[in-house]
Amino acid sequence: MPGRMSNGEPSDDKRSGFWEFASEHKIFSGIVGALIVVATTIVIAVVAGRGGSDTVPTASVSEGARRQTSQREVAPDDDEDGVVNALDGCPHEAGEEPDGCPDQDEDGLPDGEDRCPEEEATTSDGCPAQPQVVGLLDYAEEYGHEFQATENAVREQVTVAGIIDPNGVRMQVGGAYRSAAFTVPVNRAFQWVQGRVGITSEPCSSGSTAQVSIRDAEGRPLWPENGKLKTIHRDAISFKIRIASEDAVVLYAEAPEAGDGYCGGGYGTTEVGWVHAELSTE
Repeated sequence: MPGRMSNGEPSDDKRSGFWEFASEHKIFSGIVGALIVVATTIVIAVVAGRGGSDTVPTASVSEGARRQTSQREVAPDDDEDGVVNALDGCPHEAGEEPDGCPDQDEDGLPDGEDRCPEEEATTSDGCPAQPQVVGLLDYAEEYGHEFQATENAVREQVTVAGIIDPNGVRMQVGGAYRSAAFTVPVNRAFQWVQGRVGITSEPCSSGSTAQVSIRDAEGRPLWPENGKLKTIHRDAISFKIRIASEDAVVLYAEAPEAGDGYCGGGYGTTEVGWVHAELSTE
């Protein structure tokens, strides 16, 4: 039988019996494995505690990002126009950036502020710019331009075919004066001149026809386009002529025939009236 040594420890026979027993029951390998698990756990805990280390397991980082994404608040965009409600001036109507409001004509002005929401324009109210229109004689007078006229052409009230213009041009032609001209400076500030012309309804206008034209400052014809004179009667003929590069326009008339009778100190006169002559930018 194995016994004890004098110091109380098991004898060699006793110890050898213990290791044989432990080996058979794998007690030693179990103890070693447990020690390895404990050591690994301590190392991971220390590394994770450092924060920001590149050695943090990828699975732990991905899982954390997923948690943050799920917790992040998504800004609402009710009308789904790409502009979030907090920045959308029209949060319930799909619109355009930057304010998220509808702009049908795509002129940069939201429909709610656009007086002409279906007409593209760059004006402050969203409507196409209206052409500037001014009376031919009013313009010249306002800017101090002097009229040049023959003595039988005057600025006064005129009636043509029932159209009354208190600021028209009257020309007496025929008899002592075969022709008349009235020159108005325009200084290339306008694109068009327009208006009406005809034999006046005045009692002294005894002729039935006259011939008219509109010329430039050098006397070249602008209207009619064929360069010939336009025959007029007692109706009012409309005209619109492009004058973009002209310094002045000349209203011209002449009488192809002598009038009948004597009236107002003249014999055989025909009165030509220019009514509502205007300058326009378009």
